Amino acid sequence: ILMPLSICKDVGMVSVQKIIEERNSHGKFKDFVSGITRLVNAGVDKNVIENLIYAGGFDEFNHTRHTMIEALPNVLMYASAHKGEISLMDSLDDAPIINEVRDDNMVRAENEKSVLGFYFSFNPIVEIKNKYHINTDNLYNLSISNGYVSGFGLIERVKSLRTKKGDMMAFVDIVDDKGNLSLAVMPNIYANFASQLVKGKYVYFEGNMERQASCLVKQMKVI
Repeated sequence: ILMPLSICKDVGMVSVQKIIEERNSHGKFKDFVSGITRLVNAGVDKNVIENLIYAGGFDEFNHTRHTMIEALPNVLMYASAHKGEISLMDSLDDAPIINEVRDDNMVRAENEKSVLGFYFSFNPIVEIKNKYHINTDNLYNLSISNGYVSGFGLIERVKSLRTKKGDMMAFVDIVDDKGNLSLAVMPNIYANFASQLVKGKYVYFEGNMERQASCLVKQMKVI
């Protein structure tokens, strides 16, 4: 699957045009160091380069994204020192040494989502379900189901409020790789999980589907 560069956060059409013009003028980008040096020469900003790394735009250079982010400051210093010296691109004797660092898949996925708006190469929710042997149906199917269900998802938003009796409850919005669902967590359950119900946590739940895409929670566990 190929996506336009402009889908990345902060990568506007001006930056895209600079990248395309540089490739058309001097050929394909062959490796990470020379590629970044050429982009700097073309006037592409650091934050654009960082977001393209997070999005996977440089994966074909066969370095992990963590490696490229860690190496970027030195590569940018090198690029600045050789600004305008396009003739050096095939002879990088003083190029920075790239020390490989392993990616953390969870961090990689969150960084990817932060610049694309969605998980693309790896979905941590699927990984967590496999790790804990959770075999629930996806949230999209649950959202159009009836009756008693069980499910699992990532907390995206928590809205706490008081009932007419003055007890605290919450509506918890969760997502997975297929859809989203709203959980109604009533006072008797909320009291036991209030401190754990925060954005970024994973939750297993059981309950009754009250209406489309809304579940009245009967049991839950926060991971």
